[in-house]
Amino acid sequence: MEVIIPKEAQAMKTTAEKYLAGAQALTIQSPEDYQAAADTVKEYIKTEKELKAEEKKLIDPLNQTKTGIKNWFKGPLEFIDRAKKAIKQEMIIYDDRLEEERRKKQAEIDAALERERKRKEKLAEKRAQTAMKKGDTEKAEQIREEAEQESNMTVAPVAQKPKLNAGRVGIKTTWYAEVVNLKGLCQAVVNGDVAITAIQPNMKVLNALARASQNHLNISGVVAKSKRG
Repeated sequence: MEVIIPKEAQAMKTTAEKYLAGAQALTIQSPEDYQAAADTVKEYIKTEKELKAEEKKLIDPLNQTKTGIKNWFKGPLEFIDRAKKAIKQEMIIYDDRLEEERRKKQAEIDAALERERKRKEKLAEKRAQTAMKKGDTEKAEQIREEAEQESNMTVAPVAQKPKLNAGRVGIKTTWYAEVVNLKGLCQAVVNGDVAITAIQPNMKVLNALARASQNHLNISGVVAKSKRG
């Protein structure tokens, strides 16, 4: 797409190029030179404002058009997004219900297996006691060992929930962190339990303190800096 720039702005571009060439060649050798440099910067600032005003004249209508288009599409896109979320929420609820049913079934399987284990254990102990009464301690010990081995080798079947086919519609689980104790997190960094990258300094607050305190800033790990220009 061809961009048409007004002649006034094109002329200011040529002026700006001349400004840069002159500024790079400038050296200050006297108070008069210093004053002249300050006056030159004022001239640069004036041209800069004019150039930005020309830029704004061109961009504002485009931004207004862009905003209008985005606002028009925002409504229907939001409806579709809400519709997707509503259906996915129902899918999640159904999947959770199936998982709960699977867990209950698994609990029933585990409970039945435990009852059977105890029944066999009781039966084996009864046989072992009978052997003991007959004076066959070796047989009794063998019965107990075999019963224990059988119990250890028994594996409970795993209850399965029905397979759901959502095609390309994915229901993903996203894990995220929530800081509930900032001091605790900082202590974890100090202890080495987590990398220091887990926390970030609030530069807006620190810069405000630096501007207020300047050379008198006294915060461990922070140094007040200044730059001129």
